[in-house]
Amino acid sequence: RARLPIVMPSLHTTRSAAWRDTALVLGAALALYVATLAPGVLWADSGHLQLSAIVGEAQGSAGSHPLWVWIAHGFTHIPGGDPAGRVNLVSAVMAALTAAIVHRTLLELGIGRGPALLAAAALTVAHTFWTHAVVAEVYSLALAFMALIVWLALRWYRTGRRAYLLATAFALGVGLLAHLLV
Repeated sequence: RARLPIVMPSLHTTRSAAWRDTALVLGAALALYVATLAPGVLWADSGHLQLSAIVGEAQGSAGSHPLWVWIAHGFTHIPGGDPAGRVNLVSAVMAALTAAIVHRTLLELGIGRGPALLAAAALTVAHTFWTHAVVAEVYSLALAFMALIVWLALRWYRTGRRAYLLATAFALGVGLLAHLLV
């Protein structure tokens, strides 16, 4: 079967500049989300998720998101601040990772550095994406897995390396522990 050509930068400096851009996306998104992060206890589903994370048990509606509860429980052990605020930080980190993975995927598709940065920035500040990035919600983790699955599948399609196919399947399986939306 015919494969799409692998888009490879011609110079090492171009490749390292692309990775610097990805690090910039990650850092800028994380800084924005941390600056606008909900500082403490929330209500409704977010409050229930915070309680589940702090207690360390996937109970009630959080029971369908065991991976999120496990990761968020780990964040409660970070020193300083309100434990509920540290649980909110999970969404910020996962949303920033999602933006960075989307950036890498766009570069893999051959989109130029400028448009890839602009698209990642647009995702970062998109209303719904940003809203879920600053409160205790499972959507940022689910989207991080979706973005990772797309990037891995694209790498497999481009390279034909079986390791990428296996990683795609593994990410899909683990991602289902975060949210069935994956």
